[in-house]
Amino acid sequence: MTPEDQARQRLMQSLQREQENRQATASKAREKEAATPAWRRRLQRTLRSRFTGVLILSLIVLGGVGTFVGWFVLNTLDRVSMTDTIKQFCSDEGNGKYSAAYQIVSTRVRQTMSESAFETASRQSHLSDCSLAQNGESAQIADNRSTVAVSYFIATGDTTSATESTGTMTLVRENGAWRIDHATGLAVLFF
Repeated sequence: MTPEDQARQRLMQSLQREQENRQATASKAREKEAATPAWRRRLQRTLRSRFTGVLILSLIVLGGVGTFVGWFVLNTLDRVSMTDTIKQFCSDEGNGKYSAAYQIVSTRVRQTMSESAFETASRQSHLSDCSLAQNGESAQIADNRSTVAVSYFIATGDTTSATESTGTMTLVRENGAWRIDHATGLAVLFF
């Protein structure tokens, strides 16, 4: 017998022993399982299926909670952005920065009203300030549009007093930013 044949024979014997060991291990596992009482095997299957059910239910609940939290955060950020737009508009109007206020109005308003006509109407309105009624809580956002209750403060003859009136502002979302599209409650400044 050549050395190569001897090496092949040793390899074959080694593989055969390994296969016998695997079969013996599998046989012992089957014997152990067969020796386990039936009630215990059923209990183990039940526990595995319940664990799987609890795991799936947990994933569903966590997914729902995650979706709600995501919606809540986005909705809150959207409202903050919208109220910031109204506050900026009111500040610009009250401080006589009519050109800056004009940049905050919607494309529709800019197409129907020139900047000079807007400035003239803004001066004639005597708007000294405005604020969100109910802190913007009543704002409902739907289809990139929202109408918000607003309190306007109109300057009277002297600069120390103002008359309050209420109205609404409708905002539209254009290119990801909120823009003033319509205002009610002001006699002169209308668009």
